[in-house]
Amino acid sequence: MYKANLSGELNSYYLEELLQSRLIAQDRSDAGCLVYRTTQKGREYLGHYYHMMELMELVQDGGNNCIDPDMAKDNLMFCS
Repeated sequence: MYKANLSGELNSYYLEELLQSRLIAQDRSDAGCLVYRTTQKGREYLGHYYHMMELMELVQDGGNNCIDPDMAKDNLMFCS
């Protein structure tokens, strides 16, 4: 919460949104503390998010950096 510069209210709001979207799950540790973990769906979402950010960097670069043709097939991006 502090590292993200969030108030307690905003922190609760975002946690609830992530829980409802099933991107994270809430558990209890052996000590009885609440623990949040990323679900499989959340990990897949993050993978897609990072992939999209990589593609955005290529687009913002204006195509000046050609990518490996094998990578181009997987990313549906081609150098011209």
